[in-house]
Amino acid sequence: MAEGTRSSKTFDQGTVTDPASESLEQAKPQRNENGEPSDKETNRSQALETLGLLAGGVAHDFNNALEVIMGFASLARVRLPAADPLHEPLKIIEESAKGAASLARSLLDVSRENPDDMGPADAGDLLGTVIRIISRTFDRKVRIEHHIAPRLPCIRGSRSRLQLAILNLCINARDAMQKGGTLVIEGQLQTLQPGDARLPAARAAGDYVRIGVRDTGVGIPADILEKIFVPLFTTKQPGRGTGLGLAMVDRIVRETQGFIAVTSKQGEGTEFSLYLPAVLDQPPRATSPASGRMMAGKGRVLVVDDEPRVLQFLEKGLTRLGYEVETAESGNKACEIYSRKGGDIDCVLLDLIMPGMSGLEAYGRLKDINPGVKVILSSGYSSGRIRGEAMEAGDPEFLEKPFTLEELSQALQKVQQN
Repeated sequence: MAEGTRSSKTFDQGTVTDPASESLEQAKPQRNENGEPSDKETNRSQALETLGLLAGGVAHDFNNALEVIMGFASLARVRLPAADPLHEPLKIIEESAKGAASLARSLLDVSRENPDDMGPADAGDLLGTVIRIISRTFDRKVRIEHHIAPRLPCIRGSRSRLQLAILNLCINARDAMQKGGTLVIEGQLQTLQPGDARLPAARAAGDYVRIGVRDTGVGIPADILEKIFVPLFTTKQPGRGTGLGLAMVDRIVRETQGFIAVTSKQGEGTEFSLYLPAVLDQPPRATSPASGRMMAGKGRVLVVDDEPRVLQFLEKGLTRLGYEVETAESGNKACEIYSRKGGDIDCVLLDLIMPGMSGLEAYGRLKDINPGVKVILSSGYSSGRIRGEAMEAGDPEFLEKPFTLEELSQALQKVQQN
């Protein structure tokens, strides 16, 4: 392709099309002449599988460590007088731990086959949140413009995962404009009719919300464009990119049955267009964030966790909130305590991933003892399958690690009120 020519590709679950050459090739899955997966497809699948094993293996322990950091920071902060200058650095510690947890979730999001939540998500509210985040955090040399149509419908997909995907595209756009430039975010409802040139063969015609992220950066060379969604592929300098971001975006969009179109011209910039199926007949889920308010309580809580430092934070934190606390380091111990003292225990805070008897098994045993037991399940890593099994067992409250003392207090209040 001649230098300066704009290159364009459309990506979806089944095909990759190159309008410039009018060619069509299978991107997932690709097969050789014997009908077997191609080496390229096999390598891609193995990369995703390896990432999944690594991420799933370390996420629980990693988030337990972050829980200790965030938990004790929040506990120290609430013990200080309101005007104490240590409030701000302690809050920074908490926010940094949340950022590290977000990185762990990014690794998991690349490898998970099934999302925990498929929405729908309010497209207008989602884009508004992204714009607020980047407006506060991006360098002022990057001018941010947005053109969002009013009253956008809901879109299929998890709000948190879609937000992560759009933020990743915005960060890539910023990094492509080292000397400054313009970042444009667009959102509009579009109806794609059968035969529309924008519509990939594997996607149905219908209503889509198009979310565009356009920059005036360096652009992507044509020979690189077809590789950008391959896991671990990156053109960034060491320490500045992992090659995971666009692979994650690809997976998130495919989960919604949507598709991605990319156009780029070297020296002029790049535009990513996410086409996400619109949900016109379903209201968005409530997405009001927690207020962050500390809520004192009373009663007795049985805390079950195999990590001693997490157990220590929870015991001290709950005591600070006004609760009496019983602790157990295993599911077996928890069931033993509850069988003796269940009448005096108002709520059980139960870690899902423990050696020996799992949290889910312990939850079942506790329900055998008392079908009305009030339980909050907690974990640093839980797949959609595990959460689904927990819901089938009795629809308990769920608290994802790492969490602050404020978030714990609100979960306890919710469970007790219910």
